Amino acid sequence: MTTPDIITTPTGKQNLGSRTGAIAVDMESYWVARAISNRGIPFLAIRAISDTQEESLSILHEILDEEGNPIARRLAAHLIQKPGSVVALAKLARNAGRARRALTTGVTCAVTAL
Repeated sequence: MTTPDIITTPTGKQNLGSRTGAIAVDMESYWVARAISNRGIPFLAIRAISDTQEESLSILHEILDEEGNPIARRLAAHLIQKPGSVVALAKLARNAGRARRALTTGVTCAVTAL
């Protein structure tokens, strides 16, 4: 399943899963699929997931701009106000690295199969 917005809370993720039956959601593929849906262009998305349904991503709303880019001053302000969140950020970075490696493997396998 794909969605146009970041689903940041465990409750939001669970509600979406219950409503749609999806076991995974991404937001980036939505925009590509939407752009080509009426043009007859074949589309395949290969995604790697970096967070579980139980993990909150609410920090992203506080530190990212509208394009999804981190803003240093927002991050600094967040860490000053909530220094304990450095653990959550480190976990998010670790999980993103794992997802990147899995995605690299998946793309390599897909390209080889073509």
